[in-house]
Amino acid sequence: MAQFPLLDPYYNPTETFHAFSNAVFNHLDTHYEPRGTHLLEPEKMKALLVFLSSPEDAENNRQLSSMYYNIVFLAYSVQTVFTAHGPAVTPAGLLTYLRSEILSDPDDSGFKSFKQASEAMGLRFHFTRSQFPPVADPRAKETQSYIEATVRNTIKDMGWTQAAVYNEELEATKVRIALEQMGEQNALDLVSPRFCYSCYRYPCTCRGALSL
Repeated sequence: MAQFPLLDPYYNPTETFHAFSNAVFNHLDTHYEPRGTHLLEPEKMKALLVFLSSPEDAENNRQLSSMYYNIVFLAYSVQTVFTAHGPAVTPAGLLTYLRSEILSDPDDSGFKSFKQASEAMGLRFHFTRSQFPPVADPRAKETQSYIEATVRNTIKDMGWTQAAVYNEELEATKVRIALEQMGEQNALDLVSPRFCYSCYRYPCTCRGALSL
């Protein structure tokens, strides 16, 4: 089944694509809370974004998922219903979202992400690059660029992002470990490699001339 194209020549989802989207939907609805609602609430969609993200982007994407999805849902008219948990995606909405991922970037957010997600979820879909469009749809690519610009502007307006909070906590943990295991000087090196132990200033004003 998975060897057939996911989109027909008119970019309509094929049976293979419907089957994959349904399998993803059922996996998320079964394994993530609230389970068995036949909807994909924010926590389930957050999990999906992690499945689709590269390892280096997964944590930040997870923390920014709500903001990102709110923009995407509006941009692509993704079908949702509002519940006590927030906006929840329907099966038709998931298909729309996944289709937008293929059309905007068939190589990275399409083939590579779908292959990664299928393997991580244990689904029996073994995708090949030929099942995806050879190039991005110009309109979808343009829309995605607007989405990314909106996300960047929103992050900038927030001033202090969840991603920044995560990085701050990570640095604090590194310093604590350094203090415990390597001593205070090494910990300061982690915080500020430019801290001068000659003049004890940051940044250095003696340029190493004191050599203490």
